[in-house]
Amino acid sequence: MLGFVFFMMGISLYMVLHVPVLRRLFSFAYLHPIDLIICLLGGLICLVWFEQLKGFNQTQKVVKSSSRKPA
Repeated sequence: MLGFVFFMMGISLYMVLHVPVLRRLFSFAYLHPIDLIICLLGGLICLVWFEQLKGFNQTQKVVKSSSRKPA
């Protein structure tokens, strides 16, 4: 089900960016390939950054919980 949602979002975004009638309706400009690459790289960098941050916070919780003495 989630795959279907992402598929439909992708199709909708593609149509809004590449179909001239829809592009004018939403006042979007044409995106050149370099613009799309910059957006995708920015999103990928943010994704990696947040995943690393989550992993770092998870290891800190494990270290804190293992340093406690059992009751």
